[in-house]
Amino acid sequence: MSKISKSAVILLMGTLFSRIAMFMSIPFLAIYLSDVAMLTPTQIGYIIGINPFVNVLFSLVAGKLIDLIQVKKILVLIPVIWGVIFILFSFADRFVVFMILNGMNGLCYTIYEPSCKKSLSMYTRIESKLLIFNLRYAAINIGAIVGPMLSITLGFKYTIKPYIILGIIYIIVGLTNLFLSEDEIPKIKKDTDKHTKESKKAIFLDKNFKQLILLIIGVMFSYFGYSQFNSTISQYLSQESSSGVELYSSLLSFSALAILLFQFPVIRWTKKFRSNYILAISNLLFSSCLFIVIFFPSYFSLLLFTILYSLGELLLGARFDYAIDQIADEENKGAYFSWSELIKIGSTMGPIVGGILISNLNWNHHIQIFSILGAITMIGSFFIFYSKISN
Repeated sequence: MSKISKSAVILLMGTLFSRIAMFMSIPFLAIYLSDVAMLTPTQIGYIIGINPFVNVLFSLVAGKLIDLIQVKKILVLIPVIWGVIFILFSFADRFVVFMILNGMNGLCYTIYEPSCKKSLSMYTRIESKLLIFNLRYAAINIGAIVGPMLSITLGFKYTIKPYIILGIIYIIVGLTNLFLSEDEIPKIKKDTDKHTKESKKAIFLDKNFKQLILLIIGVMFSYFGYSQFNSTISQYLSQESSSGVELYSSLLSFSALAILLFQFPVIRWTKKFRSNYILAISNLLFSSCLFIVIFFPSYFSLLLFTILYSLGELLLGARFDYAIDQIADEENKGAYFSWSELIKIGSTMGPIVGGILISNLNWNHHIQIFSILGAITMIGSFFIFYSKISN
């Protein structure tokens, strides 16, 4: 831990507290829109899907913006704007308003997340980068454990009010980022930056661009399957039984706890394997999970689903960010992390396709619904495997 700078710690703590608040609210949005706002499954799919759609739309240009502007300014200003947007969520009551706010939410994410990852890379020496990305992933999973439990404990499962708390915390995160110090950037990094400013080139001309595209396409399908947990599966559980919401919250927390407990042993064991192998296995695990949903709500299927889903998320987690950092040239670091947001095409299409299948087949045909979703997800493993990223 002594190798981690104070600025990196500030970013990690900001991630921790913002994700606790985020998991108190965002995973329950589909349930709120369905059971309280009384919107249709297709409308809910569009609301959930607009966020990653905006991620994709602006990710192609956000990267160069991040590389050109002082990253500290982005890390201070964007969370404050983001916080205001989250607060406005608590006053929304119409489909169009939810669409606009979730779209703006996606825009802030597109700018902030790559900036945060770039900053963590900047403030960390090469030998500690895998550790720092795994610590960031651990902070996210602590948030995934604590957030849903707080939401249920405080009685927030059917209300939009937690977005006020989420907004306030993001504003605090932005103000805390004022204390980031450029003096803590490793000297070797500063020297590299001075050299690469003279050799900037378009990302299309980069020698690793083909690897980037194959990886992005493959992980799109992983996110297609992953997004079903916060959309199609949450709706299925909420209508399946009177305790469906509590069951969904328990699955969220149990999954995050399993990831947190096994993260570093699994990461240590898989460290010797190529990144594309690990990410392809992750894709197959997400696909398997969707086939297992067919057998809900038996205890064995719930347990097996949670184990495979947790392992899939664990393998995808920090390994994807680390893979992007591996293949990115220093002069295009921000652009690579920004382009990697194209994987959210999967998160956009997932809820939309799920909503359309529900509307056309209804829950009486849930076997067909989840079989189709699982088969689509599996396609990604082929693209990931052929990206041939080293370990």
